[in-house]
Amino acid sequence: MCGAHAAGEGEQRAAVADNYDLLDDSIFSALGSRLTPAFRAAEAAVGRPLAVLGTWVWTIPPDVFTADARFARTFSIEPQALREGRPLSQVVQSIHPEDSPRIESLIAETVRRGGPYRAEYRVRQLDGSWLWIEANGHCEHDAEGRPLRFPGVLLDIQQRKREQLRQGFLLTLADHLRTLEDPHAIMAEAAGLLGRYLDVHRVGYAETDMETNTATFVSDWVDGSVPHLTGTFPLEAFGAGSVRDLSQGRTVVYPDVTRDERTREVDLSVIHTRAAVGVPLVREQRLRAVLFLSHRHARAWQPEEVALCEDVGA
Repeated sequence: MCGAHAAGEGEQRAAVADNYDLLDDSIFSALGSRLTPAFRAAEAAVGRPLAVLGTWVWTIPPDVFTADARFARTFSIEPQALREGRPLSQVVQSIHPEDSPRIESLIAETVRRGGPYRAEYRVRQLDGSWLWIEANGHCEHDAEGRPLRFPGVLLDIQQRKREQLRQGFLLTLADHLRTLEDPHAIMAEAAGLLGRYLDVHRVGYAETDMETNTATFVSDWVDGSVPHLTGTFPLEAFGAGSVRDLSQGRTVVYPDVTRDERTREVDLSVIHTRAAVGVPLVREQRLRAVLFLSHRHARAWQPEEVALCEDVGA
């Protein structure tokens, strides 16, 4: 009996794998009009066509999840593994820990009731970053109401989610600052909100005096892994190239301060800084202050992160 069951399961797995090369066509054919409203709604939200990041089929018994190479890359899984099929429990390990409980609950509910499925969540990329995707699918039941098959499509919503989150952050920031009048309290609140949102180690403000060529740290927020910065320092301590660019009103962005010619000659490890962003606050054509972010490790700052810093520092 066990042998017959194993053979049957093996045949099912083989059948699923044989259909792998037809996943794209079969899924779009199977879902067809069911997904059209979801696609239109998603595309309307960003005002442009969305990129498809992959397709999948989960054959519920015997728990065989197959997907195309694009899906595998999106979930940071070897394409061959998903060509052959893996249990769903292995696939969902790529989902962000904060999103995973919600998604697993939604999948279970969709399997129970059948019908459409739509979810937004983050998946881990090979470089350690997280990508926002939208999953659209449909769980099929047999005549007795038993779940059989769950095909679907992944969409890239990274840009849309980033803009939503950015707008949400700016609204939260404005709400928090509305009742504050003291400049230092405003700077402290803004630094804390920005630091937590971007998950950096330190955010703060330094006032600059171009007559004495010094910078005085007036307020900062830290995540607990680095010390606060206090006191007054020569501007040259942060690199002559940095001072030049900031004085000309240009934001400075350093993925790695040890590799940039503007900061290579200064030792910023003493303030636990390996990556940094500096936004100049220029008034009457003079550099008055700098909003700074620092990270203990090298970091590839994203353009939208830098743009948000500039919005906060404006």
